[in-house]
Amino acid sequence: MNRTWFRTAGILTGLCLTAALASPQAYTVSAKPGVVNYVEGQTSLNGRPVSPGELQSVALNAGDVLSVDAGKAEVLLTPGVFLRLGSNSQVRMISPSLIDTQLELQSGDAMIEVDQIVKDCRVSVLNHGASILIEKEGLYRFNADDAPRVAVIDGKAQVYLGDKKLDLGRGREVVLSDLLKPEKFDRKKEDELYAWSNVRSQYNASVSYQAARSAPANGYGYGYGGPAYRGQRYAPQMHIPQGKVWRHHRRW
Repeated sequence: MNRTWFRTAGILTGLCLTAALASPQAYTVSAKPGVVNYVEGQTSLNGRPVSPGELQSVALNAGDVLSVDAGKAEVLLTPGVFLRLGSNSQVRMISPSLIDTQLELQSGDAMIEVDQIVKDCRVSVLNHGASILIEKEGLYRFNADDAPRVAVIDGKAQVYLGDKKLDLGRGREVVLSDLLKPEKFDRKKEDELYAWSNVRSQYNASVSYQAARSAPANGYGYGYGGPAYRGQRYAPQMHIPQGKVWRHHRRW
């Protein structure tokens, strides 16, 4: 049974990587999930300060805790999936896996922008005993402080709490309590974290576009661990999507 499971996991990992590489979008992609893309202000990993100059070597392993005191941080969870943390926030990585990424928001606020989600590859967030599974491309907001909640600005998620399950769609939020009753909210309302997430989204789109323009004419062809996975992922010049990464923010 163990051999079968490992064989299946290997196949799924290959499918996720193949789909990510074959997609026409260009993203900031690392060879390892959970890479810290950007920090500002006071950010620490397992209590050790993280500086912008060391980001190429900083990634969240299972059990690692990323804390933002006064500032913000962006983590690339998987190709096309960005986690963004606001001030006074803390997240623990549970599973930095391409096929089953799991993390726990322990305090504060977070947003997850999903511009690419591959079939059979799961991204889920734990929040005060609830498990939130992201099902579609979109933008999601999480709060882990008083009255912890999750909001779907766009997209779709499944919320599991105890023996209850809730399908949460666009423009709905829910307080993570025994009642688990969804409510409407103002999707156009912005705050500091939302505005910063928008800026980061536009920046990522711009960098990806420039990387795509400078890619070799033969497209990808670099392989796992090569230049395509050390910084920017390259896309064929005939498939350059302008603004794909930040389209959610602009539409909302």
